[in-house]
Amino acid sequence: MKHKRSIKVTLLAVVLLAALLVPSMGVYADEPDWKTLEIMSDGRMDFQTQEVDGKIYVMGGVNYLTEPLFSVEVYDPAINTWTTVSPLSDKIEFETVSIDDKIYAIGGLDLSYVATSAAKAYNPSTDTWTAIASMSSPRVHFSTNVINDKIYVIGGYGTSGYLSSAEVYDPSTDTWTTLASMSVGREYFNTEVLNGKIYAIGGYGSAGELTSVEAYDPSTDTWTTLASMPTVHSRSVTTAINGKLYAIGGRDTASVEAYDPSTDTWTTLTAMPIGKCYAGKTVIDGKIYIVGGNDEDGNQLASTEVYDPGTDSWTSLAPMLLPRGRIRTEVINGTIYAVSGIYEGACLPLLESYTPASQATPPASPANLIATAGDAQVGLSWDAVTGADSYTLMRAEVTGGPYTAIATGLSGTAYTDTAVTNGTTYYYVVIAVNGDGDSAYSNEASATPAASTPAYNALLRITMVTGETKEYEMDGADIEAFISWCDSEGAASPSYSIVKNYNIGPFSTREEYIVYDKISSYEVMKY
Repeated sequence: MKHKRSIKVTLLAVVLLAALLVPSMGVYADEPDWKTLEIMSDGRMDFQTQEVDGKIYVMGGVNYLTEPLFSVEVYDPAINTWTTVSPLSDKIEFETVSIDDKIYAIGGLDLSYVATSAAKAYNPSTDTWTAIASMSSPRVHFSTNVINDKIYVIGGYGTSGYLSSAEVYDPSTDTWTTLASMSVGREYFNTEVLNGKIYAIGGYGSAGELTSVEAYDPSTDTWTTLASMPTVHSRSVTTAINGKLYAIGGRDTASVEAYDPSTDTWTTLTAMPIGKCYAGKTVIDGKIYIVGGNDEDGNQLASTEVYDPGTDSWTSLAPMLLPRGRIRTEVINGTIYAVSGIYEGACLPLLESYTPASQATPPASPANLIATAGDAQVGLSWDAVTGADSYTLMRAEVTGGPYTAIATGLSGTAYTDTAVTNGTTYYYVVIAVNGDGDSAYSNEASATPAASTPAYNALLRITMVTGETKEYEMDGADIEAFISWCDSEGAASPSYSIVKNYNIGPFSTREEYIVYDKISSYEVMKY
């Protein structure tokens, strides 16, 4: 006989799906509604999604009976259909990333519910999963990020407990490399990539819920402990926009805080209309969309909110047709897709889409960025961009970045960078900013500041202690170099070399060496 709980949940799912057949009445007149799309084969929670080549891949998770699902389904928005592809049948609660149209499924639990280090790669063109090199440490509930086509795996939980370790996978060589460890082991935490660094935010550790934050720099393989969040953001969402990190909501909180790396400070912003955890998150045109989730009492929500960092304001949008927590969201061509999730114990095989009423238009990229070297400074200029409210200038010491913002909110199209060192080459880009977001980078321009060369010629007349007089024709640079040597009392060398380019005769070079201790006085006559 079928289990009573199974019957109850199945009937609930049928009733909820039937409700989807009722046309929406336009709850929010000024906003579009969510649209119901083709349903999936399996409703699920705690699953993974990846967008590859304009399609949404759904992998893993569990059903309403908390039984693992090994099926992989693919949604094609162009034809509104789901297709079942090769399953991933040997791991649970894994993490995924995509690189070059391939999906990598890493770690998680094996079928005995023990943390695993195994990893696989999926090739959509051949519909095959292939085993790749395993991590050095088994782990689950960790974080993954991609930088320069390499996969960074951080923290999680393993056979020894909470993990602070990190490693990186290079698909081109199928190898893992152990990296420096975090200062604290953590699982169920968030990470964001900002200016080429990975920020590890909150999570759980041996001390319980964490507010600590630290940043990893791949160029130096080092972690730096940063200012902690003012509020515990458990099961929250985070994102990076316009050079700042945002921590939003979570279990038992509606607070919103922003972190500025340039000052290592957190700022409290306008709170959410309602606190949420287990919500879907996505960013479109510089605005943060929060979809569904659970309230502080554990009730699933259908509400959708959007946060505008430019105005520090929240707007309530049309809700989804059904409440859902533990959903996943993806964005394709400016449309948000809310995938599956749970409602009152039922994992719903639902897919809904939402397209914001007006697609924002960030400004175009600035053109003709020019960098001009000076003495301990670099002058920069660029063409004005129509529709730009301001400009942000960014700088790096290697071509291609990562770049760091050195000036924000610039109203003009010129700037002088004085925080430079002569002899060092600097690389610059500029972005245009308006209320709809940031432009792409401008062209890169570089310059190497250097001390200026005096623009004069002179006759240098040196009187020796013997009374002998010597005269030399020199340009300003040579005169200044001689004066500097004299002022140092010959500290670098007891003699000063003066190259003569006249009366060389049969010789290739002609140099005279003046000994500092033999000089009585000298005279400079400029002309």
